Amino acid sequence: MEEESNSTVVPTYFDADGEEEKDELYGHDDNTRTIAISVIFVVTVIGNGLVLNWLFVHRRERTRIHVYMTFLALADLSVAMIPLLVSLIMTLKGNVWEGTDAGCRIRMLMESMALMASSNMVVAIAVDRYHSVMFPLRKQLSELKVIPIAFALALLLSLPQLYVFRKDDFNGTSHCKTIFKPGNDPYRQAYLIYIAAVVFIIPFLVISVAYLRIVAKLYSDGKNLFQSNWKKSTRWRTLKMTFVIIAAYVICNLPYFTIELIRAIAGSDSVNVVAYSIFSVFAPCSSASNPYTFLFFNACRKSRNRKQGQGATTQTAVLEQSTTPRLGREVKAVDCAYKPARSPVKTAI
Repeated sequence: MEEESNSTVVPTYFDADGEEEKDELYGHDDNTRTIAISVIFVVTVIGNGLVLNWLFVHRRERTRIHVYMTFLALADLSVAMIPLLVSLIMTLKGNVWEGTDAGCRIRMLMESMALMASSNMVVAIAVDRYHSVMFPLRKQLSELKVIPIAFALALLLSLPQLYVFRKDDFNGTSHCKTIFKPGNDPYRQAYLIYIAAVVFIIPFLVISVAYLRIVAKLYSDGKNLFQSNWKKSTRWRTLKMTFVIIAAYVICNLPYFTIELIRAIAGSDSVNVVAYSIFSVFAPCSSASNPYTFLFFNACRKSRNRKQGQGATTQTAVLEQSTTPRLGREVKAVDCAYKPARSPVKTAI
């Protein structure tokens, strides 16, 4: 007995014909869902806002990964402002849709596009790292081409939402629901498999192949990832950061799509309602973790480096600074120590 839920990626469906089943309309516990969405929304907005601010402040130091992270932060911010915020509002309103049929379809299109854009940007970063490590002598992939392709694919793959969703009435109230029949509708199952494939399964396979080949390439080139000086380089730090982002993407999406596919095949009763409420908001959790990963590997590192620099006060550290007019005066002062002073006045000067 299912209807379209307000979950953020894959909708669920129901067929309820009684007032006693009203609480099971959307297949999840509203209180649990409201708390989870609220926390993720706040964390996502604050984190991505901090990342965009950091990137703006350090815009003169812009690198390729900074460009990718800018658009990943924008995609993650759109996840917070469209799927999460709309889902929170709809849950507080009792999941009643007061808009038009066209508004229902556009809403679901935008929600799907936001989530797919975030997923595609993670894939784009993995592909860029793969090309950089595997083909270091070739011209780098143009981020101005890769990023638009990622967003265009998100829009293209979300177009089925315009057909699948519609405004419909249930017990005298309007809801934004799907066209699928209740129960084990094969079209519904095919639709869920399609969403799981384009949002998670295919990106996961691309990312896995890319990073497995990267690791194999580094070992074949004789780079010891744990002992060599190479791990101190900027490329290694960037590789670690993107690996953590991708790991978070897999950890957040795997439980959600697993539980959705179980519900689609075995029925909604096969999964506990509270557990499903929690897992239904797992997919956008990667949008909340991505900015803090970036800040840890960039902002925190720069802060540590500044503290270490301020702690170096020895004469050797001073003399090893970059050549400036001040350095000439410091060297001259050192040389004076080996010359006899002509007079106290001149020595002081």
